[in-house]
Amino acid sequence: MKLTYFEKGFNFSQDGPGNRLVYHLQGCNMRCPWCANPEGIPLEAPLMVDRSRLVDDVCPYGAIRNGVLDRSRCAECADRPCLSVSRNQGITVRASTLEIDAVWQEINRSRPLFFGGGGVTFTGGEASLQFEALSDLLRRCQAAGINTALETNGTNPRLPELYPYIDHLIMDVKHGSSEQLQAVVGQPSTHIAANLTAAVSFGKNVLVRLPVVGGFNDDDQAKDDFLEFMNQFDKRFIHLEFLRFHEYGISKWQASGQEYTLDERARVSTDQVRDWQDFMRSAGWQVITT
Repeated sequence: MKLTYFEKGFNFSQDGPGNRLVYHLQGCNMRCPWCANPEGIPLEAPLMVDRSRLVDDVCPYGAIRNGVLDRSRCAECADRPCLSVSRNQGITVRASTLEIDAVWQEINRSRPLFFGGGGVTFTGGEASLQFEALSDLLRRCQAAGINTALETNGTNPRLPELYPYIDHLIMDVKHGSSEQLQAVVGQPSTHIAANLTAAVSFGKNVLVRLPVVGGFNDDDQAKDDFLEFMNQFDKRFIHLEFLRFHEYGISKWQASGQEYTLDERARVSTDQVRDWQDFMRSAGWQVITT
């Protein structure tokens, strides 16, 4: 069994408590136009192109002409010599695929670094798309006493199977309206609601995050929709966090061959995020910042 991730590294108190080894797993079933890690969306890791370093003769099949890569020809390429024989800085693939045992050995070696209540966090992409590998690693961590966290979009109907092995569950609920969520990111909130209900029934504490994005969920109707959605659940088990939209990932959209469709209208102010916090606090919800 193997695991594919496009990024890993240590992070302190942003993806669970303490110092954590964070794996960003490849593949996502949502298509959020504000995604900061668009290279993690496709199930197969895309070629990342740096046009300033792209050289025509790197591809013997003529897919690069005048510093421009024809990705349609790459889709038919079986051996990808640009990544092996002609390795270069103009074309790379960020993802790595490792046997589960190798990933587990790396986690185990990192245990001295898990200070401050830290441990391992799996995020994405959408980590639960690699369900069997994720389940295996969570079980090993739990058995070894290693603190675990999972950040998920909450859409996988099998998610509750993992709850016994997760110490910190972080769920991104991007909009309270199932119809709006389906229209913009390609998934309804049906399974999100079911998985939150199951988490609360299990006694699991959940951090629910909402990215505040202009033109998507920054108006009064979006606030009302989110409150109605969240009021299905027991407030005692859920904390809320509101994240301000940022544009750090724009360059990666072009580099990975995907179109970035947002403009300045997606930007929000700190006051808009504060309005969200105040709105949900006034409704009796616990709101945190990290």
